[in-house]
Amino acid sequence: MAKRLPPGAKPVIDVVAGVTLGPTAATAVKFLSSVADPLLQYIGERRERRAELFVEAFMESSYPNETSAALLQAEIANAPAPTKDAIFDTLRALDDVMSDLVTPSLALLAREYVRTGRAKDKFFIGALRLLRDLSDNEYTKLKELVALVNAYWTMGGPDRFFVQKAARGESYAITLDRAETAWEPEYDALFQGLVSAGFAAVSTGLAGGPGVVEKWFIRWEPWERLTKLLP
Repeated sequence: MAKRLPPGAKPVIDVVAGVTLGPTAATAVKFLSSVADPLLQYIGERRERRAELFVEAFMESSYPNETSAALLQAEIANAPAPTKDAIFDTLRALDDVMSDLVTPSLALLAREYVRTGRAKDKFFIGALRLLRDLSDNEYTKLKELVALVNAYWTMGGPDRFFVQKAARGESYAITLDRAETAWEPEYDALFQGLVSAGFAAVSTGLAGGPGVVEKWFIRWEPWERLTKLLP
């Protein structure tokens, strides 16, 4: 059975067309409706799909979706006002993110702030910025990159860890500590995003190894929190 448009969507189309197009509105409304109906249905289905993923990841339980949603609603209702601002931003991002795959990470970000009663801070803003712009493939590669870094850097290691991009003939390698592996093309955009979001910083003034063309350092505390957002 076909899903209905979101409540109020059709009147909005009619009003906008009537106000902006005047006497030609009747024809325009018919045209706009024929174009907008499937788009609004798609948006509604996408919101429903992402909402279900969000609730499942936030609650991490085997409860039916209706039960989980009610429990989540109660948690949000009891959160302090500054925390509600953070939750609102993660829910709004459900419409903005490029990839469905990012939805569980948004849920885990929201859960960290709900259950600690935190207000939005630099980490929250950076994580939201990073996640919002990732494609399916970039999100997958980010998880691989984080796992790769973590394999050579544990809590018992130094507070700061260096990652390098090094030329190897006609290709590149990513070097970590004393190990290296092939550089993935997606890493260029990912490191730009990580730097912009505050999870990595370009290293200057420090010599790298043979063939190093770029070098970054990352710190454990924000990186470890980022790791927890990538299930």
